[in-house]
Amino acid sequence: MTPTATALDELGRAPSHPSAKGERPPSGPGKNRTPDPARAARWRAEVVDWLFGWSSKRVCPDAHGLTAPRRACIPKPLRAWWILEGQHHALLGGPLRGRLEEVAHRVQRLLRTHNPRFRPTPRPEGEVDWSRTLEDNAGQPRLLWHYTSRVGTPGLSDGERDALLGWIHWVAHWAKAHAETFQIAALKDEVQALAALPRPVRAEANATCLRRWAAVCRRSRWPLLRQVAARSLASAFEPVRVDALPVPRDPATLFELVCLVRILRCIEPNPSSIRLFGDPAPAQEDTRASRLEVRGKRARARHQYPLSKEQVTAAMPYTLRESIHHFAVDTWYHVDGFIELLGEHAGPYQAIVVEAKSGDQRPSATVDQLWNYTTVLRHANRQRRLLALGVVASTAPTTWIDDDHGRWLARQRDERPHQDTFVFLSYDKLQDVVRTALGLETTPPATASRSGVRTWPDGQGTD
Repeated sequence: MTPTATALDELGRAPSHPSAKGERPPSGPGKNRTPDPARAARWRAEVVDWLFGWSSKRVCPDAHGLTAPRRACIPKPLRAWWILEGQHHALLGGPLRGRLEEVAHRVQRLLRTHNPRFRPTPRPEGEVDWSRTLEDNAGQPRLLWHYTSRVGTPGLSDGERDALLGWIHWVAHWAKAHAETFQIAALKDEVQALAALPRPVRAEANATCLRRWAAVCRRSRWPLLRQVAARSLASAFEPVRVDALPVPRDPATLFELVCLVRILRCIEPNPSSIRLFGDPAPAQEDTRASRLEVRGKRARARHQYPLSKEQVTAAMPYTLRESIHHFAVDTWYHVDGFIELLGEHAGPYQAIVVEAKSGDQRPSATVDQLWNYTTVLRHANRQRRLLALGVVASTAPTTWIDDDHGRWLARQRDERPHQDTFVFLSYDKLQDVVRTALGLETTPPATASRSGVRTWPDGQGTD
């Protein structure tokens, strides 16, 4: 019996399964039962911890009473997504993305109201030009003074104009970077609408500028500044509710995300950009099922990675492909998790394919889908070597990594450099398997938390 078959046999007929005790197994092959709510809550907490750069041990009280905070500052990898897609504004009826052209028109209308002027007033009012006031009233008794004040007719003040232009170009900077990082064509078009606006006084916005602009916007009587710009600017330095992030609660989706997160803790501990998808996802993109997309120096990852009909049918025999097109059969796949390893960090494999099964399903439920995914992906790029992982939520006891399976995986990695490797395992062994397959250190070095608190990557997470 091959080591792969041994791994399947150990996970599929573990003592915890009814068939191992002489009992009748559940009806149907690998029946998927809903995980208990406590486990789903731990999965969700682990995903949130990774998003904020916290150690996943923080989700449960420890000896020091540490728990995950309810409010936290948006970390830098999430900030572009939060400003453009995550933060919803009641005035606009949604996030900034998809409404930047409307915002640009609102800004232009507000700029046309900017008309402050100096005029004499009997008392200090608005912004007072004291040098001119003293010059005009030289030799006059104080009771007869008039004050030269900058008082605008209803419209933008100088401070509001500076804050408005500073904010909109700050948003344009994030939007341009976000569109280029994730190749969002629609967002690139929206950025063009902001390029025609006047340039702000300061070309670069530091923390002091952002705070000053936010303070001006909060005091403004204009809804766009008070309700949209102030909230948007404050996200750079003020904490938000952690549960405001659209992390799903569906156990099956959470399990897929947990598998991705545990792999990324090994190979991309400090991603540069993270994008979340709420429900529903943007209709103009093929992201209806996706909930997470990650970009970093070492890897690019996507939850529910789409394989188009053209990609799928290209790997099929001609007669089947012709019939699918003739009868207009919908054929596509969504890979639970796809991680592309970049450059020198790729090592022996160029990508990792994950098929995750929650509930009490067994590894046999992942075989057909992994075979279909790898066949399509290898046909699209024959030079790419894949590590295919069939992961189940069942934590059946195995001897993985101890002896035989670890040596077998090392042989697959080193002695068969042009063949894909298929591994079937329970998710509590996921990080050990990934480190062994990629030849990584068993204990990674400490990393700086994305929320500003130093944390140490843990081994297996919360469950």
